Amino acid sequence: MSTPKRRAQRKRRHTVLRAVLATAFTLALVTALSVTFLYRQLEGNLGEFANEEEQFDYERPEEVADGEPLDILLVGSDKPDEGGRRSDTTILMHVSADRDFAYGISLPRDALVDRPDCIDDDSETVPGEEMAMFNTAYNAGGAICTVKTLETLTDVPIDAVVEMDFDGFERMVDAIDGVEICVPNEIEDEEFNISLPEGTYNATGEQALDYVRERHQGSPNGDLGRMKRQQAFLASMANKVVSAETLTNPNRVYSFLEAVTGSMTISSDYRSLAKLADLGLQLNGIGLDQITFITVPNEEYEPNPNRLVWSEDADDLWELVRTDQPLTQQFLGEAITAEDSAGTIAPGGSASAAPSTTAPPTSSATDEPTGTDSATSEPTDEDPAESLTPEEIAAQNGLCA
Repeated sequence: MSTPKRRAQRKRRHTVLRAVLATAFTLALVTALSVTFLYRQLEGNLGEFANEEEQFDYERPEEVADGEPLDILLVGSDKPDEGGRRSDTTILMHVSADRDFAYGISLPRDALVDRPDCIDDDSETVPGEEMAMFNTAYNAGGAICTVKTLETLTDVPIDAVVEMDFDGFERMVDAIDGVEICVPNEIEDEEFNISLPEGTYNATGEQALDYVRERHQGSPNGDLGRMKRQQAFLASMANKVVSAETLTNPNRVYSFLEAVTGSMTISSDYRSLAKLADLGLQLNGIGLDQITFITVPNEEYEPNPNRLVWSEDADDLWELVRTDQPLTQQFLGEAITAEDSAGTIAPGGSASAAPSTTAPPTSSATDEPTGTDSATSEPTDEDPAESLTPEEIAAQNGLCA
């Protein structure tokens, strides 16, 4: 009687084993098919620049190999309106050849520069212009004209350009369930329908977009402070993306990647998930404390306080980029690192990017001067960089000390 029982038990074991193997195989197949489908879907989201080869009508750097520095231009774009295309955010990210450090350099939209000839999306030549606002390059020929302008000004070859639209930015923040910000004073800007309560809190995508774009009440120094808040926000967002709260949540990771790829237009050398993934692996060893954000050194343009020009220190900064050197103390005073969060600025910051004796450069949301000359304070012999405390610096930039 025991023999049939043993046979029955052995048969049940085999049945269970076959069921487990079949289930595992089915799950593996479904997972593989899902991953393939998702991969294709995400890669299909990546946008491409119109007439890219024609717009890059000059010799381009060869594709970056391991062991070489990497320079990527990040451009944040707004929806076109009657005034044309507008780019409110431009940051050059320099990644060291040994992948030990990286720094982002914000480029003021109001800085006056000499813009070279560019080719627009319709293959028409747009003549260059002397002493034009930096962000007119984007309106003239898009992100690629911005690349050409920066390369002409700095002799830094740009390896890739990435354009992100602000709608995608909002989706990215919501995909990771918000990003922490700190607003030192309540902001109620009725003209642009912006409302941000005071305090430290987890911002939604809409609030985050308002935070990085507001420049009327957020900081007395206008666009300079907005750039610092953008840097602080990127630091806080980096913290959230690499946190266990995000990386252990597959749905959140996919939603974030879908938002990123869906709002990204990227130059052809990096327009594939495989290349982007390889780049991500290369950057994986850089700690958040080794990723720094600064603003290109600048000063008021004397004939018009609503405009800026790059200062002599900018030449030293571009030399560091060209020779792949880390930032020196000369530029670290007002820096924000990616390990900082919630829009704070570290004590000991420099006021070099936030002079207290000048009117805010172009505090309007348009490209037109705001007529704030009468608000300019009388110049003093005191160096504002030496007279401001870290708390005052943070206040000028709309940050929390």
